[in-house]
Amino acid sequence: MSLARRFKDLWFAHAFGRAVERYRAERLGPGLGVERLGEPLKAERRRRVYLVETTNGPGVLKLHFRRPKHLRNALEAQRLFEAAEIPVPRVLFEDVSAETKAAYGLCCVVQEWIDGEAYDRRRLPSLPRVAALLARLHRRLGPRCGYLARPAGADLWGDFLERRLDRALAQIAAAPLPGFTADAEGVRRWFLDWRGAAGQGLGGFSPLHGDLQTGNVRFTPEERIYFIDLDNGYRALYGLEWIRVALTFALSREEAKRIAALADFWTGYRDRLSPVEAAYFAELPQAFAEDWRRSRDFYLAWGLLGRVASSARRARKKGVHGRPTDVRARAVEEASDRWRRLARALRETAPRS
Repeated sequence: MSLARRFKDLWFAHAFGRAVERYRAERLGPGLGVERLGEPLKAERRRRVYLVETTNGPGVLKLHFRRPKHLRNALEAQRLFEAAEIPVPRVLFEDVSAETKAAYGLCCVVQEWIDGEAYDRRRLPSLPRVAALLARLHRRLGPRCGYLARPAGADLWGDFLERRLDRALAQIAAAPLPGFTADAEGVRRWFLDWRGAAGQGLGGFSPLHGDLQTGNVRFTPEERIYFIDLDNGYRALYGLEWIRVALTFALSREEAKRIAALADFWTGYRDRLSPVEAAYFAELPQAFAEDWRRSRDFYLAWGLLGRVASSARRARKKGVHGRPTDVRARAVEEASDRWRRLARALRETAPRS
């Protein structure tokens, strides 16, 4: 990192910290009884997340610096979840106005703190319940695609998915991974061959959680299921998120790493996935099940590509800031192995008919 960039980041952190404290004293104190802010749960360049005590009980305070659209997006996702009767944390306080942004340079949402445990493999018998709740969200089709708070064009591929595909491939290329160049164009063509086919007949795009991982599905002591952290919601094809239930919730990390052929996945884990699929598609119109039977290889490959891109990002991060070379070598090898398995699986999968 250059000296100029480091100085800019320090100045930014100082300015953000002053704005946060002034906002707490002038708005959060009188409005919610927030007397102090401790260490943030998350501290990113333009975002802070705190656990705070309010007059309504414990809450999660989210502050975005100069980017109110992200919290507006989260509030729209919140309304969609609530309309689908899916348990989510209550909003205790929201302030995403242009006036607040002009006065403080930030915007704010405070949500109820959910006291519970994150999903893990011990809760596999409860996965059909999670799937049924998710289906309630996915069935609320709409004409827009992309981020919830703004309309996108009618071409889902050109406006959204193709950009995401190219971004994932660029992240993998930046690692860099051995053998990536030889297979990249073939992988890209395989995905583009599904243009206009995946999602055909649904008549709209599903709202998606956008960051569906085990830590964002929580079980209360009464075994009630909550979905949290809705900041990344968007609209697209339901299968892009539904496949994450299989890869992230139903399979262990080691099992997901070993997937070497798309057909083997569907046969090898059929017993585990069947009750989850039954609970999910029971809540949806028949068109969803028909699309899943027709396009499930596409959705599975998309989920695997996302995991390769995540591994490549981790490998790249472990190659900076003086980390030991053996740590980077192991990270690159893991990402390379996932890429080789995906490329081989797509070569061995018959083209779309």
